Formats: sequence, C-alpha cells, structure tokens
Amino acid sequence: FVTRDTIAAVPEPGSLCLLAAGLLIGLHLEHLWTRRT
Repeated sequence: FVTRDTIAAVPEPGSLCLLAAGLLIGLHLEHLWTRRT
C-alpha cells in the first residue's frame, strides 16, 4: 500500500487525493474482511 516514502517521492496535490482514496478503500476492505470472519 501507500507508504511515507511514496508520499515524499510524490509531493503533488494529486498524491493527497490518492492517499485519501487509498485510506477510504483500505478502511472499506478492512470492514468487509472483519464482517466476513
């Protein structure tokens, strides 16, 4: 997933959107996985 290195390597405004999207997707997937088990 996204690490601090990638964020530092891509200091663009778009990286914030990607980071936010990644966090939302990660939380959603984690919620689905916890619901499955």
